[in-house]
Amino acid sequence: MIAMCLSESDKSKGDYLKHNNQVHDNEKLLDKMMEDLQGADELYRPTNYWSFYQKFFLPELKRKGLKDFRRRKSSILTSFGATDLFLYALPKYEGKQYIPGINRMLRLCTHILNKMRIKLSISPPVTEITSYFFEYVKKKFENKSLNIFCCPTSWYGNPEDIKVIEKTPWSLTHLRAASVFRDTIPDIIFSNSMVFCELGSGLGRNIEILAKLYERATFLMFDIPPQLYVSTQYLSAVFKDRVLGYEASSSIFPDKNGNIPDCAKGKIIVMPTWSMPGWCNTKIDIFWNSASFSEMEPHVVKNYLDLVKKMRPDFIYINALPEGNYWGEWKPGLGGTKEAVLEKYYLGFLEDKYSLLKKYYTDNLLRENKYMSYILSNR
Repeated sequence: MIAMCLSESDKSKGDYLKHNNQVHDNEKLLDKMMEDLQGADELYRPTNYWSFYQKFFLPELKRKGLKDFRRRKSSILTSFGATDLFLYALPKYEGKQYIPGINRMLRLCTHILNKMRIKLSISPPVTEITSYFFEYVKKKFENKSLNIFCCPTSWYGNPEDIKVIEKTPWSLTHLRAASVFRDTIPDIIFSNSMVFCELGSGLGRNIEILAKLYERATFLMFDIPPQLYVSTQYLSAVFKDRVLGYEASSSIFPDKNGNIPDCAKGKIIVMPTWSMPGWCNTKIDIFWNSASFSEMEPHVVKNYLDLVKKMRPDFIYINALPEGNYWGEWKPGLGGTKEAVLEKYYLGFLEDKYSLLKKYYTDNLLRENKYMSYILSNR
């Protein structure tokens, strides 16, 4: 389906064309989320991986808030993709590991320097990297009759890496998310009438892209705080009253048949992970998880996927490390998972109701080719 762009009225008030770029702090909301988290079932609380990061996460949010958070260097927010920083140097790689796009990048370097008639041992201008990959992802979109200009990133959070192309802003990190979405087409069917559910949305980049492309779709978004706090504030800045935030969503429930209330249709419903069991009777079209399953424990992943199966999605997308995100021998107080979540677990937990439709290395542009994309369809 060809996605529609933002309307002209939306553009006239669209904040991505304005530089009113700060995301508001709400310390009371953050405190409420963290308080509620303590009372949640352990299955829906951060496992060892994120419990470790949380020690640094909360102090940074308390100390610095959200001002300029997307350009903040050496920030713990980078751990879940909430920053947009310049790529000051090409990624380093050793041996036979392949980084998608590295050869294109090297050709770009050579072209730029030859055009300038100079020979320098430096990376290309940082804005040229984003420009180059914009054209790369744009062609991907055009091949599926999608208009990439419908789903730019926003100025909110004051990102460092921004390239304005035809009055729309783009960052390399945002283009990565757009690339991952595009590569699921046509295996996954997206539409304006879909109910889309994402667990572990991070900043909400995927939701940002899809909600701009599919303006009438409904989005169920689950995550743990304090990540949920950052995404709530960010998406509320971008989409205004289309977002039903943490406090509003706490009073919204599907009926006994799992039907979504009319007031929530077409909205982005932001909810904590422990709200997910209350929505498991709701029929969804697509379930999406990118990278976060690798950061949990196997029994926690199984619990979430059991809920997903009850939601009866037509398609499931999982982006994960096939060998898990394991840091070696686990020791109390240190980060990492206690047990690696392996590829066989995803497929095994779902095999009674879902078949693997497609499996491929995720095109993360200049990043190493480590993550695998799995697309499953119901039997």
